[in-house]
Amino acid sequence: MSELQATITTLVHETIKSSSGREVELTAETPLLDTGYLDSLTLLRLLAELQEAFGIDLDVTDVTEDAFATPGAIAKAARVCPGAV
Repeated sequence: MSELQATITTLVHETIKSSSGREVELTAETPLLDTGYLDSLTLLRLLAELQEAFGIDLDVTDVTEDAFATPGAIAKAARVCPGAV
């Protein structure tokens, strides 16, 4: 797992925990949408956290099912966003 994937996986974990109170085990390949870990409210919080942590400018077109399917997919999407790390 790359450093970016590890950082995003931790950020996703913390966002899920603060949003839902659930303690979840995540890897870079853990499904987030299919498991229900990311609901609409948690996704909005995660977007805000990603923008704050990495200074990336996410457009609504960047928020796709594929881009947020796993922490690894989020890391891949973050690399190509304006202002990306």
